[in-house]
Amino acid sequence: MVLVGMMGAGKTSVGRELAGRSEFVDLDKAIEQQTGRTIREVFQTDGEAAFRKLELQALRDVATSGHYKVVSTGGGVVTTSEARQLLQEMDAFVVWLTAPNDELTRRATKSGNRPLLDHDPGAKIEALMNERAPMYAEVADLTLNTQGLSVKQVAQLVEEALKHHVADGKAAP
Repeated sequence: MVLVGMMGAGKTSVGRELAGRSEFVDLDKAIEQQTGRTIREVFQTDGEAAFRKLELQALRDVATSGHYKVVSTGGGVVTTSEARQLLQEMDAFVVWLTAPNDELTRRATKSGNRPLLDHDPGAKIEALMNERAPMYAEVADLTLNTQGLSVKQVAQLVEEALKHHVADGKAAP
């Protein structure tokens, strides 16, 4: 299973709930471990294009390893056609977690560690969502609005949808 969506949608929290720490891969954390730098430092030093290359390589590494139950991607993973193609080739159940833009902004600005949100976070979230929504839709098997739901509730809804997905003869996670 792969979780996609904007920053603040709940990918990391829901991913941990679904998988447990041993079977959960957070691509941002994998990139930080590989580079020895925070995502903010990578953005500031190398730029977004370099980060996207690292993100794509991390996704490739996960796809070829097969040693995961749940993968949480960065919000912008869908911005490259290569990553979208890889998500489809992984034969995984892809869940697009979403929420209204104001909720995403509220959640994403809590940590203060989002380099794309340094200036006018609400406008940036809106612009990114407008750009990325068709790309999320392209790769998603399920779209789930997380507003007003606890992490446990979201995880339960995802698990139920996955059961139906597999029961309908589609690919397993």
